[in-house]
Amino acid sequence: MELIIELILQFIAELFLQVFAELLLGFGFKGLRPAGRSDGDADAAFAAIGFSGFGALLGWFSLLKFPQHFIRSQGLQVFNLVATPFLCGFLYSGLTRDKDRPEEFYVKFVNGLLFAFFMALIRFWMAE
Repeated sequence: MELIIELILQFIAELFLQVFAELLLGFGFKGLRPAGRSDGDADAAFAAIGFSGFGALLGWFSLLKFPQHFIRSQGLQVFNLVATPFLCGFLYSGLTRDKDRPEEFYVKFVNGLLFAFFMALIRFWMAE
């Protein structure tokens, strides 16, 4: 029973780190407006590259503070690499949704997924 609780806590710690970083980044991007656009819509490809790059960068920076995997099991680390980005994508798209523009759900989902995936991927490869 202790093992199950420990595994759940490890997964929650990894998820919390990714969601917290993603929300900080996402709310920071809300203030940016692309040049030449009055409505503030970012080019989807540029945003995807930006979220991917920042996810990888923050994954690397997170290793400075948390150099070890939160999840000890290799199999669960792979599961985290796949499942957590989808969960983060849904959370990011839901928490930052604009009720006047429901079509942005997909773009925000993909951006959140890419951010969390690249953050998890860097941590997966480089953490001890």
